Amino acid sequence: MRAVTAAAAAACAVAGLVLAGHYPIAPAVAVAAFLGWVALCWRWPFAWLTVIPALLPICGLATWTGWFAFEELDLLVLGAAAGGYARLFFGSGLETSRAAMLEVRASPLSVFLVLLFAAWCGLSLYRGIAVFGSLAFDWIGNYESAMNSVRLFKSFVGALLLWPIVRSMFELDHRRAQSSLALGVALGLGGASLAALWERAAFTDVLNFSSDYRTTALFWEMHVGGAALDGFLALTVPFAVWEIRRAAGPLRVAAALLLSAVAAYACLTTFSRGLYVALPASLGLLWLLMSRQRPAAGGALLRTGKGVVLATIVAAAFYLVFRFGGYRALMAFVATLGMAMHIASTAGTPRVGALELLTSLVIGLLLGGLGAFIAALIPKGPYVVFAAAFVCNAGNYLLNGPPVDSKRTILCWGLLMWLAVAATLVASHWGGPEALRDSALATTFLIVAAVVNRLARKSWIPQGERSRLAWLGISALMAAGVGIFAGGAYMGDRFSASSEDLEARMRHWSNGTAMLRGTSEWWLGKGFGTFPVSYFFGVPDGVFPGSFSLHQTEDGRYLSLAGPRYPTSWGDLFRVSQRVPTLPGIYTAMLDIRSVNHVQVHLEVCEQHLLYNGACGTALVFVRGGSQWQRVSIQLDARALSRGPWYAPRLSLFSMAIGGSGQSVDIREVALIGPDGSNGLVNGDFGRGMERWIPISEKYHLPWHIKSLVLDLLFDQGIIGLALFVCLGLTALGRLVWGDARSYPLAPFLAAALTGFMVVGAFDSLLDVPRVAFLFYLLILVSLILPSGRPPAPVASV
Repeated sequence: MRAVTAAAAAACAVAGLVLAGHYPIAPAVAVAAFLGWVALCWRWPFAWLTVIPALLPICGLATWTGWFAFEELDLLVLGAAAGGYARLFFGSGLETSRAAMLEVRASPLSVFLVLLFAAWCGLSLYRGIAVFGSLAFDWIGNYESAMNSVRLFKSFVGALLLWPIVRSMFELDHRRAQSSLALGVALGLGGASLAALWERAAFTDVLNFSSDYRTTALFWEMHVGGAALDGFLALTVPFAVWEIRRAAGPLRVAAALLLSAVAAYACLTTFSRGLYVALPASLGLLWLLMSRQRPAAGGALLRTGKGVVLATIVAAAFYLVFRFGGYRALMAFVATLGMAMHIASTAGTPRVGALELLTSLVIGLLLGGLGAFIAALIPKGPYVVFAAAFVCNAGNYLLNGPPVDSKRTILCWGLLMWLAVAATLVASHWGGPEALRDSALATTFLIVAAVVNRLARKSWIPQGERSRLAWLGISALMAAGVGIFAGGAYMGDRFSASSEDLEARMRHWSNGTAMLRGTSEWWLGKGFGTFPVSYFFGVPDGVFPGSFSLHQTEDGRYLSLAGPRYPTSWGDLFRVSQRVPTLPGIYTAMLDIRSVNHVQVHLEVCEQHLLYNGACGTALVFVRGGSQWQRVSIQLDARALSRGPWYAPRLSLFSMAIGGSGQSVDIREVALIGPDGSNGLVNGDFGRGMERWIPISEKYHLPWHIKSLVLDLLFDQGIIGLALFVCLGLTALGRLVWGDARSYPLAPFLAAALTGFMVVGAFDSLLDVPRVAFLFYLLILVSLILPSGRPPAPVASV
């Protein structure tokens, strides 16, 4: 066994060094970073449980590197495996208490299913390579080569490679292991959400919910569509709740709340109907499983019913405030709701008497009247007054805590009523008399409800501070949802088109499964990564979005670029692109080009993150048909480009595309001279293949995705592979929901994450995104070795 461990460590280290040595940007730095990562995983063996999930959504740099078959995540996995197996070989332990140590073993059935599924993945890899004819190894690869089979195969293999190390970490210190993993997934959620926030701030507007701009964050895999971001968010959102409940100290609590707010924004701005269904399903399951783990488990259904009633009332109040008052009034009302929830909690505080309430009302109205007078005298006065009222409320609560005597009770309730008046001023300033009326009605109801809850024997408001914060986070999510659904035309259009979209999706499913021919393909599948190439060469109804290929001659390599076989518009162009600096000015594009027939070649430099562009400098090159290369030099006026604000810088892409349908062209020796006189392109002669280049299809995505997780498994791995996957998933969920791991603190969160992922996967093929699939498989494997029973309460931090 030690020999196997040593061989695994050495193999992972060598593979990682070779991979880092071929990194397209600064390979020497990549090698040094990889060695440092191996050393870090040796010295701090729990670190990778946090670092890999945290970096997963932001470590894909394919739009800069051009990497396709391999990616930065592979280096992280190989480094963690090398350091982890080396530590296991030398038997290096950590100082830990016996209470933190557990014997962690997967059941024989789980091990059998994992190994059987791994073997079946190997068979699917073999069958996929056979479809392409042979494995022509390429560090870059593309959808039309056997490297796409290797790319998809790596997801489960990477998770399986780390499984023994995960087991050893849980056995050594299960508290630290679960906290490290949960923190890493939560940080990954934060990274993806911040990337989404940056993207919308840079390329659209943060509060613009009517544009058809759909967020991709840093998931380059969405260059041909798909639901990478949706699947990742569904998989990680439950861990925002983990952070809220486990956070210790005001800074960690504030960070957890900020994470929840940014994650809510990211989820809502995906405009993904599948994610909108998945989140209530997963969070509802999380609520039920967490309620069952509490001592008073018998009241789980009652608490759930109360939660539904409260959520309905709060959502109605949000809509009332929003319909005339807009986002500003809604945000002011949410802030007021947050303060009311804390002040109206009955835990450990004296009852509120009629005299105290009357005195508080008078103080609140006097402060509100003074605020209204001041607001009329200064620019943006209502916002300034509201900010002052909120700071006073928050400061008083943080410094003095809940009211414990008559004076503090009067002060707290008086400040709260002042805040409610200030919130109505914000609504009136933005939306006029109608907004003032609706906001006054909603805030009055809120204050009355808070008073009633305060006088009641049993509070409807959660007594624990973290539970109240969790409810506030859910309220913020509902408020954002109300804003998007009530104020964003794009989301309304998407839901109104749901029936037509479902019909189109079902036709696509039918076309996809029709490409499975013969009994063997139905039972064994076509093989990993074969759907795009099968679709390209068996395109139903003559629909073809475009493609590219590289060819070698004595004079060097050249790119063959084919356009769509249907009438094109700006968004239908199939582009081959490279990241360039954002420099407003005049660019000069120079390239050698040839075509058998007359053709138009579209060149552009655009503000563009991935799929959607902003300001552009464009040019059309008219190529005469013939066999000779033609040297073209043309200017692109990109003076409209903007670098954007410092907090949301805009990126740019240089792109080439075919301007007409059913045409193709050969291109070589491409250069782009920028306003600063330098060539902004790297590998313009394609001497290093497609390094630094990436294809992009903005609108037509069906050829690359079968749009169903179940059908994706069926197509790649057949009925047997699908059955094995289902058995593996049900075994993991069974342990978490009904089995021996159901009482473990992490179990509800893992179950919610896996459920949300599956719901999104009902309408999207998420396993064709290796990064997201890796995390999904890792959580599946963790679920299979999660300790049994309920251990003592885990520590809050790593």
